[in-house]
Amino acid sequence: MSDTLPITSRFFQPGDEKQIEPLFRQVFQQEQSYAEWKWKFLNSPYQKKFIHLHFDPTGELIGQFAASVAPLNFLGRKEWGAQSVDSAIKTEYRSHGLFVQSLVTSMEKMREEGISVLYGFPNRLSLPIVLFKIGVSFHFELKHFFLSPNEEYLDHLYRQLLVHSTHDAAHARILSGFTLAGSVDAVNALWKSVAPHEICSLWKDHEYLQWRYAEHPTKKYRITAFGTEHHLEALIVWQQKGSQAYVSEFLVRRKDIVAGRFALVEFLSLLKNEQIGTYVFACGGDRFQEQVHDEIKWSSSKELSFASVSLRQDIAHIVNQPQNWTVVAGDSDVD
Repeated sequence: MSDTLPITSRFFQPGDEKQIEPLFRQVFQQEQSYAEWKWKFLNSPYQKKFIHLHFDPTGELIGQFAASVAPLNFLGRKEWGAQSVDSAIKTEYRSHGLFVQSLVTSMEKMREEGISVLYGFPNRLSLPIVLFKIGVSFHFELKHFFLSPNEEYLDHLYRQLLVHSTHDAAHARILSGFTLAGSVDAVNALWKSVAPHEICSLWKDHEYLQWRYAEHPTKKYRITAFGTEHHLEALIVWQQKGSQAYVSEFLVRRKDIVAGRFALVEFLSLLKNEQIGTYVFACGGDRFQEQVHDEIKWSSSKELSFASVSLRQDIAHIVNQPQNWTVVAGDSDVD
């Protein structure tokens, strides 16, 4: 019960989802299908979820804090994180501390259940709370790289690569007929080569990529792989939205910058051939993607900020340093 309002608060129980969709629609003026909610919280391979709810005296849902669980990577070691998503409070009940109450209560439960990090992409309403109420020490805006590929520019990039590199360009050729479902070992081997080179990131093995992209109930992702059937050099996950290609993932073996540039040139050529006019990719944290995209113009994305807080003292010095994170658009739930 709230100290100032006759409100009942508790964690999610089966059946509550019937009120969550109308709440989401009212607060954000968007539809969130039950299929997407079910995929995110019930069909996730990681089982756990943290959904804290508030009800008015009539039993109507007026607010929620929600976090889905996903594996994190710490230099090749798997930890568990919770991503804050879809939190919403009806307008007339804001400024009563309900979001902070849910956040603090949920963080206590997360610690009890072995979650190491709470992270998310706070919007303009929740960002001040995240920064000042629970002690998050940083947030950063992701960079948006964008480019309209044309023949002259692609030739320029490719010539530069050939002049300054001994890398075998054949390894970056697009692999036809690739599917995640048929490439479990190759995808896991690619991730195994990436993980030790990232201090903090999501754990992107085959299980995660299959659930996050191939099994998404409402979005249709395309996957472009580079290399051979048994040896992937790079993997790009993307969506076509009109005449634009929005990239969600850009994984490169051993985070090799030159290999990444070869893959980028091949991918841009693919977009040009398919008459897709613009390449868009948002990322932040470590400088690998900046180095891969060093000749592509970019702008800061005020719409997509990342923040995290450690739930364990022994890793706080790692988690609370923004330069330690590798973050891409697909890590959010709004790509």
